[in-house]
Amino acid sequence: MRKLLLLIPLWLLVAQVLHAQCPQFSNFLNTQAKVDDFVADYSNCPNIPASLTIFGSGITDISGLSFINSVGGDFQIKSTTLQNLSGLENLTSTTGSLILSDNTNLEDLSDLEGVTTVGGTLTSQNNPKLESLDGLENLTTINALVIQDNSTLKDLDALANLTYVGQQIIIRNNSTLTDIDGLANLTTIVGPSVAIQQNPQLSSCSIESFCNELENPDGVNFNINANKDGCNSVAAILGLK
Repeated sequence: MRKLLLLIPLWLLVAQVLHAQCPQFSNFLNTQAKVDDFVADYSNCPNIPASLTIFGSGITDISGLSFINSVGGDFQIKSTTLQNLSGLENLTSTTGSLILSDNTNLEDLSDLEGVTTVGGTLTSQNNPKLESLDGLENLTTINALVIQDNSTLKDLDALANLTYVGQQIIIRNNSTLTDIDGLANLTTIVGPSVAIQQNPQLSSCSIESFCNELENPDGVNFNINANKDGCNSVAAILGLK
């Protein structure tokens, strides 16, 4: 009995130590030093229970984050000078959104190939050197999709395995986007809206799931305009114009 009583506090101590190895609040890393400190403090915590933001032009290396398997909130990478996302090769999911925005040098997402689920919004916004979403081929489920203001993005082919979007889809102001055929396997759009606008080279967006929803409306509102002929209106998607 005495040995058992001694073991109980020891177990509690171990549990407290393990708990302390994970951050309990949102993490905002806006310098390379803070990224390095985060790695040093939490490298024994593969499942980050809180949101994580990496922000700032001084951040040049996130390779130390390779211990992360999941993020229990939003994961944002914003306004960095990263060329790739080396260090995220073991990431598989986020409970919240996965947001990549305003990264002036980002051109390679291949280190995201392990990601299968984004519980919030998948966003690529204003990443001027990003020509493709290659690396997201294993993504199957997201809550919303925002592809906006990417001046060299050509297609969405990497999203070919995406089947479910729980909320809105926004594809807007991507000046070199020529097709969205990568969404062809999308089977479920819960809504409330799909906006495909201001993509001057986009001439085809007759995705089967879009056509099915337009022919049998079920609460999804479509805003289609300011694209190239063929994808310039709802009528054009349905082949009526």
